[in-house]
Amino acid sequence: MSYKFKKNIILLFFASFVFIVLVYLFCPMGPFRRGVILIYSIEPLSNDSEIDNKYERTILLLGDSILANENYVPKGKTVFDFLKRKIENENANERERTKVKMFARDNYLINDVNLQITSLPISYNSKQNSIVLSVGGNNFLTGTSYNTATKEYLFLIEKIKETFPDCKLYLVNLYRPFAIEFRVYNKIISDWNDFLKGIVENGNADGIVDISRVITEKDDLVYKIEPSVIGSEKIAGAIVDVVSG
Repeated sequence: MSYKFKKNIILLFFASFVFIVLVYLFCPMGPFRRGVILIYSIEPLSNDSEIDNKYERTILLLGDSILANENYVPKGKTVFDFLKRKIENENANERERTKVKMFARDNYLINDVNLQITSLPISYNSKQNSIVLSVGGNNFLTGTSYNTATKEYLFLIEKIKETFPDCKLYLVNLYRPFAIEFRVYNKIISDWNDFLKGIVENGNADGIVDISRVITEKDDLVYKIEPSVIGSEKIAGAIVDVVSG
């Protein structure tokens, strides 16, 4: 037997041995690998399950700076921050867990929210979830007529109900700013708040977050028109009272 042939036999034997070892260690049927596969197949499911079990409800905040006032108050003192803390306190005493998701943005108009709805995951559509909508004030500040605003708002409500029919929907009304230059809006604010009540009475929303009853002092606002730290906590409390009530 030639030296070259012997060398090939030895190489073939060594390659076969390595192949058998690799199959034994890494093949799904191997005894060691069986346990590893079990771990990796359960781990992602376990994480998803943890999230689902921990958070059974979601509050979605849509709209303008009445909810998204981070540009006007110190960090950690926004409506969202106070709402999240209040919800966490409730979570500590209840089996049901709730999370708060912020989608509202400063300076949003009614049609901005209408466009935003199309980008939200349809997975939010659940009887456990609530949508809190605050929009309209910026429309009046930028010159939108009352009739145009009501038409746009009704179209927005219709789109929300079509896209998230299972979610509860709560409408945030408008407060009256205290600065003299904003008194011109008092009548339209009153009419708007009555308009929102009518939407609820007609069964197209589940309730009103009546911030006009809690924003009653000058210290509740900063920059004449935005929720202050004090106002943020009051608005967060009003949301909790309605959504959790």
